[in-house]
Amino acid sequence: MKIFIGCSSHTDIDNSCIEDSIYIANKLSKWYDLNMGGLIDGGMMGNITNIFLDNNKEVNIYTLKLYGEDFSDFRGDYKYLDNTFMRTSNLYNDSDKILFLPGGSGTFAEIFSMLEDLRTIDTKKEMILYNKDNYYTDIIKLLNKAIKNKFNDINILDYIKVFNDKDDLIKYLEVK
Repeated sequence: MKIFIGCSSHTDIDNSCIEDSIYIANKLSKWYDLNMGGLIDGGMMGNITNIFLDNNKEVNIYTLKLYGEDFSDFRGDYKYLDNTFMRTSNLYNDSDKILFLPGGSGTFAEIFSMLEDLRTIDTKKEMILYNKDNYYTDIIKLLNKAIKNKFNDINILDYIKVFNDKDDLIKYLEVK
């Protein structure tokens, strides 16, 4: 099974986010292969990628040439795509599970794009948000506002599973 992990590509973020991403990746790399939206040294993305590779898991990177990532020493597979829409579509289609750790505007774009695909395409995929320190609470509030104002049906929330605790997240994603 393949899991897409969406997260920040920045390396100078709060260290507790990086520590949690390392913890989560060490657990999930026992059960899953990995799809990522870029290859960054360090930070959440780099640490997650290296942990999966070190555990001899298949790692696929979907990226854009304009990012200028260096794949000369990369031990996994990578694919260049023309734009972020195509990248997100490939990540969605090639993943069995979708997990979002804290991230920025690129992560937000992936969340809403993939949420819309979950809503409109008959699929059994799951979108999981790791709501560390209530990071994604405002997105959930925004969705509730859309429901209240009848821009979405209440079932939009059925497509998202939210975990505030990393151990509960791991227990949920554990493959037995």
